[in-house]
Amino acid sequence: MAFRVAGMPWFDALCHGLSTVSLGGFSTRNESLGYFDSSAVEMVGGIFSILAAVNFTLYFVAVGRRSFKPLYRNPELRFFLLILSIVVAIVVVELYRADMYGAKDAFVHGFFLTSSMMTDNGLATADYAQMPSHTIMLLLAASFFGGCVGSTCGGIKALRFLIMYKQSRHEVNQLVHPNAIFTIKVGNAPIHDRVLRSVWSFFFLYVLFSCFFIWALNLMGYDIMTSFATVAACINNMGLGFGETAAGFGTLSDSAKWLMCAAMLFGRLEIYPILILCSRAFWRF
Repeated sequence: MAFRVAGMPWFDALCHGLSTVSLGGFSTRNESLGYFDSSAVEMVGGIFSILAAVNFTLYFVAVGRRSFKPLYRNPELRFFLLILSIVVAIVVVELYRADMYGAKDAFVHGFFLTSSMMTDNGLATADYAQMPSHTIMLLLAASFFGGCVGSTCGGIKALRFLIMYKQSRHEVNQLVHPNAIFTIKVGNAPIHDRVLRSVWSFFFLYVLFSCFFIWALNLMGYDIMTSFATVAACINNMGLGFGETAAGFGTLSDSAKWLMCAAMLFGRLEIYPILILCSRAFWRF
């Protein structure tokens, strides 16, 4: 309904509504949302991408309690919105400084593209590939951040980054006060060592496999920007390419496409299920 009110035809509004809520990024137009050339459409796409990146359990709890308190009291959601706001602000300023848009258009395009790429939705405007290279790199890095645990977004997820930040701050405090006893908490819940090990292990594997896929694409003859952007698009299930894949992934060789299929599986299944299937111990018992 929001897309329809923003000016889309009914069929396009239905398809893009389903695509946005699922963070699938599919569009009925080759130019994605850029086809409609509408600030209202982009704002709707950005807002609902953010809503879709929230832990769905929080919505059930909020509806059950008839209160928004479970949403704004959730530490992961607050952390996600904080990082999103920072990235949006940087992108908007950079688009304005590059003289690509006026103040209003810089805000609309910056908000939409950041929301779409950070939540790994993948809807885009027609001219996203013309942005400054450092802005593109920031958005690609944001795609690894992802949204909240319990949503349909890809990436590493905000909760894991929040836990890693909390532990990093804990280590600094422990070095300053070696005899003090600190407890790592997210909200009011203490984080046990088993969870910390799991989070850091997943982060290490995610970075390791991302580097491997980037290296493999580069070995096939693609430049480093294309390799990094393509792997970010696939392993995070974000879908937007840059460089040679800015116009689509049809230019990739067959072997590169098979490799990126593997990257998509690793990212969507969050690595561990595939490693378990490849483990001899799993099949032995």
